Amino acid sequence: MTAHTPTTMETALLNSLRIPGPVGPGDHIRIISPGMPTMSYIPDRVARAERVLRDQGFTVSYAANAFLISEDGTTAGTAEQRAADLMAAFADPSVHAILAADAGLGSQDLLDALDPAAIAANPKPFIGYCDNVFLNYYLATRAGISSLYGCTFMVHIGEAGGAYPETLDYLKRALNSADPLVCTQLPSRTGELVSWYVPELEVIPRRRDIPGGWTWLRPGTGRGRLLGGEITLIPELVDSFGLSLASTVLFWDISYHGLAVQPLFKEMCDKVDLTGLAGMVVGAHPLMAPAEWARTVGDLIDEVPGRRQQRPEPHVSIVDGAVRRGGRAHTRPARLPAWAGGAGGQRRATSVRECRGMPMVVCDLDGTLLNSAGEVSARTRAALREVCRAGWPLLLSTARPVRHTRPVVDAIDHEMVAVCGNGSITYDFGRERVVDYRPIPKAGLRETLASLRAAHPQMRLGAECELELVLEEGFALAGPEPGSPWRTPTPTCWRPPTW
Repeated sequence: MTAHTPTTMETALLNSLRIPGPVGPGDHIRIISPGMPTMSYIPDRVARAERVLRDQGFTVSYAANAFLISEDGTTAGTAEQRAADLMAAFADPSVHAILAADAGLGSQDLLDALDPAAIAANPKPFIGYCDNVFLNYYLATRAGISSLYGCTFMVHIGEAGGAYPETLDYLKRALNSADPLVCTQLPSRTGELVSWYVPELEVIPRRRDIPGGWTWLRPGTGRGRLLGGEITLIPELVDSFGLSLASTVLFWDISYHGLAVQPLFKEMCDKVDLTGLAGMVVGAHPLMAPAEWARTVGDLIDEVPGRRQQRPEPHVSIVDGAVRRGGRAHTRPARLPAWAGGAGGQRRATSVRECRGMPMVVCDLDGTLLNSAGEVSARTRAALREVCRAGWPLLLSTARPVRHTRPVVDAIDHEMVAVCGNGSITYDFGRERVVDYRPIPKAGLRETLASLRAAHPQMRLGAECELELVLEEGFALAGPEPGSPWRTPTPTCWRPPTW
């Protein structure tokens, strides 16, 4: 979309949104894929999420093109196919609510193919998050209907171990639009990032080991339309839909893309007039400790241009886990807010193995990702963050052991899974745990070593044994390789290897 000046009608629609009728157990939820083709890639998570909704009493169906994979593997079919699915869901009288399977880039491409009059004639709740927010704004400004933001089928309903209780509670209360939705503080949340495309990790329930609660940065009362989204999207949303944030309660959070918040907040302030806000609600940081995040946001708020000239407003940092009418969570327990204010190379995945093998970026390190100095350049780091922001899992694959891979992960500044040791060990740097370990089988190894010792009695052995470098006494360690400061051999255990 290009910059847009709202018409009088669009402004009137945004200021007087219709809330679709209540939806509850026994009603029919249609799952669509407006962006990424996640359902085709991870069918086990689809089945888990469907069971959760059916256990809550809902009927579940899938859009005609929801399981397609585009030619480049990034979306569920073409924009026309995805838009047709959304329009068919609004037109179908048996469908009572529409739930996005996942977010990711692609939702914005649907807008030109939608029919606002047909949508307005068949209002029903739409639920999405992240880049789905373009659909939320479209429904508000073009069709005049309220929608929900903060939950998706795959991310939140398909949570390993089952959807969080508060996610389901707030989802059901948000859909029952006859009742006010009141958000309460939760005792804990999770900040763990899980790669769905590693089956052994995807099935592990995430730990909720981060304290919950809210941090009030500017106490007070704010009243107004609730508008917002992920911080990187807000300037484009305001520009594309010609929005004014005057007398608005702005909500925003930051995703797992690893970008620093300070330049993003500055960009938002440069491009969006924040001086007339009625309030601001900030989501918890996915990786930063609550106290540190509160200090960071407080410093940012103090730097808002013209803040001293605006009337007092409340600023609150809200923990994940609440579903609100108007906000959202990013791969964490969901908040669900009511929005205020086949052809052409398409194909279906045919097996779990095929599904799990496609949607990721895998990088070698030495001679590939790293430059001639053995470093991650600023340009490469920026490109990798764009990959992560687009929703593509990033994995490393290297001959290096885990300890020599860690500095690269730290330089990239993004928690990830790495296949190390020429494929012998897979390590999750986010959870600090070994995912898979496949050493050389001992059976043939003993015979081979016996032959080598017989031929070379002075031989000394060294071996990478999971996370240890094990060396026999007298093993000569080489120095660091020129230009590669991360590869100095450092033994973690001096003892004879045992096979």
